[in-house]
Amino acid sequence: MCPLPRQLLHYAAAVEPPDFDACPVLLTQPAEDRWTPHHLRAPALSRITKVPVDTVMLDNSGHYPLEDPGLQQMEDAIGRTA
Repeated sequence: MCPLPRQLLHYAAAVEPPDFDACPVLLTQPAEDRWTPHHLRAPALSRITKVPVDTVMLDNSGHYPLEDPGLQQMEDAIGRTA
């Protein structure tokens, strides 16, 4: 196994989630993502309270959603927020 770069082990966000107020947040979460499943992302997202946060689950998609219907669902979600 490859060791993580030192900067990943000591990462500090420029803005903590409770202080984030720059823009709405859209998470397009692949439903079949085994690398970063939704339950790992939810704690940080739940701490963002100063802007709207929306999560769209992408059906039948893995970590990098290249397949439909997830790819189309991601494109549609982004289009609705643009």
